[in-house]
This record gives sequence, C-alpha cells and structure tokens, in this order.
Amino acid sequence: MPSAFADRLRKNARHLARWAARSGLTAWRVYDRDIPEYPFVVERYGPAVHLVEYPRRAQRAAGGHPERDAVLAAVVKVLEVDPGQVFTKTHAPQPWGQPRYGRLSDAGAELEVQEGPMRFIVNLSDRLDTGLLRADCLRWLDEARGRWDVVVLDPPPHSTSKGMRGDFNVQRDHRRILTSALGLLAPSGVLYFSTNYKGFRLEPEGLPARFEELTPRSLPPDFHQRDAHRCWRTESSHVGNRAG
Repeated sequence: MPSAFADRLRKNARHLARWAARSGLTAWRVYDRDIPEYPFVVERYGPAVHLVEYPRRAQRAAGGHPERDAVLAAVVKVLEVDPGQVFTKTHAPQPWGQPRYGRLSDAGAELEVQEGPMRFIVNLSDRLDTGLLRADCLRWLDEARGRWDVVVLDPPPHSTSKGMRGDFNVQRDHRRILTSALGLLAPSGVLYFSTNYKGFRLEPEGLPARFEELTPRSLPPDFHQRDAHRCWRTESSHVGNRAG
C-alpha cells in the first residue's frame, strides 16, 4: 500500500468528514490530486466512493499508474468502504472541440446524495461525470419563463451533446448565455457564473452587468487544486452596469 497516499487520504478524510457533517453534505471530495505522484481524485458519495485516475502522459502511454491497484486497496481500507461500492474510472484528455466522454457502462448505479436541504440523484457507473438531469441549456434559457432569486450558471468548457442544436464553447458563447441568464433574475436576484476551463477570459464587452470575481475564495475546502475553477457574482442591482 502506498503509505504517502494512504496517510494523506486518512488525514483528509478525518478533517473533511467533520466539515461535511456540519455542512449537511453526503457527497464531498476526500482527495484532490494532493500528491503529484498520485494523480487521483477520491470522492465520497454516501456509502460509495468515486475514484478517478488522471494519469500523466507517460503513465497513459504505459497503460496507467503503476500503483493503481495499491491505491484502490488503500481507498478501501482507509475509507472502510465495500470494494463493490468503489467506482473506478480514468480521465483521458480529449482534443478541444471533440465529443467529451462516451458512455462507460449501463449498470445504472444511481443513489441519492444530499447537499444541505437539497437532494440529488447521481449515477456513479455510466459516465465519467456523475452528472445531474440534462437539457440543452441554450434552448432552455431562450424558452424559460418566470424570475429566479438565485441562478447558478456552471457550463462545461465545451459540449457536443446530441441533445443540443450545434455545439457549445464557453469562451465563444459565455456572453450570450450570461445575457440570457441575467434576464431570468428576480428584482433582488443573484447570479453566480463558474467555469473550469483553465484558459477562460471573461469578456465584459456587451455584457449588461458588472461582475465581481469570487475566485479563489469560492473554492470549497475539499478542493485542493486552486485552479479548479473561476467564479463570478452579480445581482439584479448591477444589471445595466457594465462589467468590470
């Protein structure tokens, strides 16, 4: 068993489990590629664990991390989880503009997780991402009615989903999607915009609002990669003021 990985996993689990309990979370990240030699992400989903390997280029060429089985054994032992409840996957970079990731399985391993008062159904087996219910967000925004007190806009860097008309590129399309989302805010509403595209640049020209960047304080304690995303906030009172 890789002792450095196991020790960090144990330390993180002990510390973050208390934070997750206080926050009412049953889904949280235990290990976030903390040690460069062990590029894995370990996430707790209630009684299950989602284990994703992010192999380096040389490791990809060699077929994966040389201690993959030992890492899995450490996860089972340290987190005291049933081996049948550990879902292992490998994250392989895809060329920009190409379909992201296909279906991995039809097992349908779904369970309910909790974030405070909210409950979500996640699928740990079938795709790389555990996911939530999906739709063509551009079409939905164009057709949506009503006003919302809080809007959380967190699009993927790129999408070629079969359910969409054409493709989506967050750098190219963010002004359009932000403008549409701002139109859904209630008079006292707040909008949060987040992206995990590392090369992203917010382009204020043409945006009908002023945005305040929240990064890095928007990152939760269970994310150790400080460039995991960038996040901005605006509110209805800022609509009509140009982005800064």
